[in-house]
Amino acid sequence: KALEILAGDTAGSLNENQKNFLNIALRNMSQMMLLVEDILDISKMDSGRVKLRFALHSIGKIVDRACDLFETWAKSKGLRIVHKAPSGFPDIECDADKVTQVLSNLIGNAIKFTPSGGTITVECDWRVRDRFIQIAVSDTGIGISEENKGKLFGRFEQFGDEQGIEGTGLGLSIAKELVEKHGGEISVKSEAGKGSVFTFTLPDR
Repeated sequence: KALEILAGDTAGSLNENQKNFLNIALRNMSQMMLLVEDILDISKMDSGRVKLRFALHSIGKIVDRACDLFETWAKSKGLRIVHKAPSGFPDIECDADKVTQVLSNLIGNAIKFTPSGGTITVECDWRVRDRFIQIAVSDTGIGISEENKGKLFGRFEQFGDEQGIEGTGLGLSIAKELVEKHGGEISVKSEAGKGSVFTFTLPDR
């Protein structure tokens, strides 16, 4: 809070050099807060303290809300978010907050790794025979090499360093564990330079 007050000139004006250093401190602080939150989530999972609160929810509404959260950021990068879902989608039992957390990680990553002018598509599908919902988050970004795909869901694995993209290296690992706690699966299809598609399933309990 003290850094934010300084950045807002409330405590007095700063010269450009001071402002630059203050902005670096603010960015580093935000990154540290994200890391702490992710480590706390991992710790809770490892100790079995993550309890899912199942209730009937509209997946369409959950996806809409998740997309809305990222609309401003996407537009600021010159990106478009598209949501596709068939009509008459059934409600399923899930933990809405945890599904939103999974979607937030996937959509956020898609925005980070997609250059201006690209598109992020969130597509829902209902598999009647197998009785599960499938949600896919695809992008037109830089893609993932074969070498990195096998390590993608590991803890503290970061792949954005060369592009100057920051992250904790825990988001996808957390997303995988949350999906599996729902009884679902998560996978990725990608090719370097040709975008990525992350898909996860949620069973109809």
